[in-house]
Amino acid sequence: DQDKFEDMMECEHSWEEGNEYSCTEVSFLLIHTLIKIPFITEYDANMENWESFQNTLCDSDPGTNSHKMVNNYLAMKRIEDFVFGGCEGKSYHKLIEKQRDQVNRYLDKINELNKYLLPALLNPEPLLSQPRPKYYFRCPGETNEVYFFVMECSRIFNFISGARELVVDYLGCGQTPSYDAKIDYNLPF
Repeated sequence: DQDKFEDMMECEHSWEEGNEYSCTEVSFLLIHTLIKIPFITEYDANMENWESFQNTLCDSDPGTNSHKMVNNYLAMKRIEDFVFGGCEGKSYHKLIEKQRDQVNRYLDKINELNKYLLPALLNPEPLLSQPRPKYYFRCPGETNEVYFFVMECSRIFNFISGARELVVDYLGCGQTPSYDAKIDYNLPF
């Protein structure tokens, strides 16, 4: 269970050249980003529910059991642990903030390695409306490489709750960003 929270960019040997699971590969980063996004989305939803619950208790009539519960530390602690998956609330909050930081670093690296991927995940039509390129993996940083990822991952990306919104916020763009979707069909391979 702990593995899902590890920062893959800090793993031993992850940056060594020739490592088949190198963090410099867009596919590796994309997969790990998509794995981590649901934890953040679930946490945000739980946090919203927790704050709403606390506000409801605080707004209840004085003297009622609901209002008295606000001052009962043990009861509130147990409810918080239940809402946040049995983890001690404060350490769980820190853990999720680390996940949020990891995802942002992964998105930074993805964008550095291939500036077309994130916009193409949000708006695959300009890319996928073209004929399939012959080469994908010999074209790092190009739209040819992105074609494969978008073709294989766009359904999963759109299925993961919060993924689209997170990338839109990261890029600071609309739901359908424009980008240069030109594919190079004349590669000398």
